[in-house]
Amino acid sequence: MAKKNIIIFDSLVADVRSIIEEGRQRAFATAGQVAILTYWNIGRRIVEEEQQGNARADYGKGLIPALADRKESDCPDRPLSPHYQE
Repeated sequence: MAKKNIIIFDSLVADVRSIIEEGRQRAFATAGQVAILTYWNIGRRIVEEEQQGNARADYGKGLIPALADRKESDCPDRPLSPHYQE
């Protein structure tokens, strides 16, 4: 390759690397936003079920452990952290 072609090629490689890195960063940011929204909606739904329209929940019904048990049986390859099962 001629020197001019090498410089052009190096510029192309740098641009492609930059595009890939920008895409990765955007994908990570989007995935993070989706995860936050997903877990927020799960929490919102649990609160709705626990409170059933009341200002405060009537705790002690075992909803969270029951959800954890069902999740475990539905998705045995993706267990919940023990923290969430307490």
